[in-house]
Amino acid sequence: MAEAKREIHWRPWGEEAFALSRKLGRPVLLDIGATWCHWCHVMEETTYSDDEVIRLVEEFYVPIKVDRDRNPEIDRRYQSLVGSVTGEGGWPLTAILTPEGDLITGGTYFPAKDGGGRPGLRRVLRDTANQWRTRSKTGGLDTYRLGTGEPKVPLSSDGEAQRKFLGSVSDSIETNFDELHGGFGLAPKFPHPFSVSLAFALEHSQHNERLGRIAWETLKHMADGGVHDQLGGGFHRYSVDAAWHIPHFEKLAIDQAFLLRNFLELHAVSHDEEALLVVRGIVGFCREVLSDSHPGLASSQDADRFPGDDGSYFTWTRRELAEHLTREELRVVQHRFGIDTDGTMPHDPDQNVLYRLFSNKEIAEAMGLSEEEVGRLLGSALQKMRGLRASRKVPAVDVTRYASVNGYLAGALALAGRVLGDTELVQAAEAAVGLFISPKIAQRGVPHEVSRDGDPRGWGILEDQASIAWGLLDLAEVTGKKSLLDSAHSLLEFISTKFTDSSGLLSDIAPDVFDGHIPSSAGQQRFPLEDTPLLSPNAAVALAWERFADLSGETGATDRAWKLFTAAIPHLEGTGFFASSMALAAHLHTIEPVKVTIVGDRARSQELLRSALETFHPRKVVLDGRAFDGMTLPPESEASLSQDSADAFAIICIGNRCLSPERDPVRLSESIRTAGRGAKDGKGPTLPG
Repeated sequence: MAEAKREIHWRPWGEEAFALSRKLGRPVLLDIGATWCHWCHVMEETTYSDDEVIRLVEEFYVPIKVDRDRNPEIDRRYQSLVGSVTGEGGWPLTAILTPEGDLITGGTYFPAKDGGGRPGLRRVLRDTANQWRTRSKTGGLDTYRLGTGEPKVPLSSDGEAQRKFLGSVSDSIETNFDELHGGFGLAPKFPHPFSVSLAFALEHSQHNERLGRIAWETLKHMADGGVHDQLGGGFHRYSVDAAWHIPHFEKLAIDQAFLLRNFLELHAVSHDEEALLVVRGIVGFCREVLSDSHPGLASSQDADRFPGDDGSYFTWTRRELAEHLTREELRVVQHRFGIDTDGTMPHDPDQNVLYRLFSNKEIAEAMGLSEEEVGRLLGSALQKMRGLRASRKVPAVDVTRYASVNGYLAGALALAGRVLGDTELVQAAEAAVGLFISPKIAQRGVPHEVSRDGDPRGWGILEDQASIAWGLLDLAEVTGKKSLLDSAHSLLEFISTKFTDSSGLLSDIAPDVFDGHIPSSAGQQRFPLEDTPLLSPNAAVALAWERFADLSGETGATDRAWKLFTAAIPHLEGTGFFASSMALAAHLHTIEPVKVTIVGDRARSQELLRSALETFHPRKVVLDGRAFDGMTLPPESEASLSQDSADAFAIICIGNRCLSPERDPVRLSESIRTAGRGAKDGKGPTLPG
């Protein structure tokens, strides 16, 4: 009988594993990864399958494996600690810890043996074990633990510091913009959705046309790139090159949430139909891949199909295309998607990532065809290619329902469903958020995840509360249900009560609600303030308070946002565009909210509703009908409505003043677009004193 293959017996994160570490007198080998992480798979298949690595771990360490999606609070702490000591971060994260949780050494990906300019894990494990054995009892071993950081004094309320902060972030967006390819910085290149949102907002308020161009070109290049799944819709995690051509192929639900909002913004700014096609593609991916018969949304799709794979599900060879497409279809596909040009995989140039190289018009000119014929050939080719891809083994989907994903993504899908006129999408979004809401929200908030059987797990994590609050607010606007607005308010009050530190900042965990394990050395509160580049939870709550104020009319809620970002800004000095979401919260505070209420005959009001939805304003809510129980209209509007029950009109309220009823969709759009907009001298509005 064949000998069983040796493998590392990983232990789950928790006090039990650290107790074993203390009892045995061994350090901990901590591996933090994710189900969707390509290099985590590579390290598992190579480094952690190496016989010598396995022997060293078994003999000298207590191994612990953490899924960063399941334990974001652990990942956040050790990413910060390893990054500050070694300058490395990301996944997989590899850390060797003392039994108390202090860091001895760490990094990201390690091969088994030295190579490629990186030390092998064999050597790291051997050297650290020797140091532990010879120095741990004498105090000669250097270790590191997370500090609390110096408290910073909240800003005064004169607005000058906020203006400087906003200026520094917008300057960073302009300075780091890639003029050639869009986006920010060089390779590897990640989406920065809130830098885009802030650029759109500042273009509107301050007539900063350069920032508007930055936002538009970034989204256009991303939509054309291989980072955008041209066949299946949705976006991959990031691009390994500056031009967005070659992605890391995992697809995260959280990325879809924020990019969906960006492309809805782009459509409202420009009425670009290509933006709406991207929106439909993201929605299609969420329906086809992230949804199943259970309520809620899955968290991710893997990049790989099998060991050693690197995104082959998403790539194509010219030979494969030639075998299944007609000659003319192949020519169109080659022109459209740049086959055998810049989208070839570095390790296998025969494999092509699809990216949009030429438009249909350009293809028509090159091939001597009409645009209609190019469209027909492209459509038939894409239909065949989708059928071929459907026959491939599909990369695994992590179907876990996480609150931190479902709130943000369900809210974005509800907004998209409203623009697309898709009521089923809105209903599915409401069910996804409802999965995490219980009558005990005031005592425990929302759980980190909900099982397929409906059982909740994990309490007291800030980003979960922020995400579901966003989803509730989006759904309250779309559906007009006051119960959803009330739940959002309860959740925001819970956050303020349980997560607020004496500094005014929000901690990533609520000490008296959190039910996980954090070693004492890593147990200090962490205050997630920067975009990573995903949304900062502190900024998310500030933005949620402002949104709640706009929907409910409770202007006191804006004071909660003010206190939060004035406490946060001193900690964000020098972070540049990684503070875009907090800068957006500060900027929106300077803008009077615009509330548009569509009332009257349902059939006649649809054109007004579409006009309102498809007009950009950075601080706008659109209510369809007499939304929210107890809402009253201005007296002149009530009188106008009572005169003709078949009438339809829009009420525009800017701050605390309302305009006369508007019945013309074009004038409605213009009134929304110009509401509160600064003069075209670039100065824009000013912060309150």
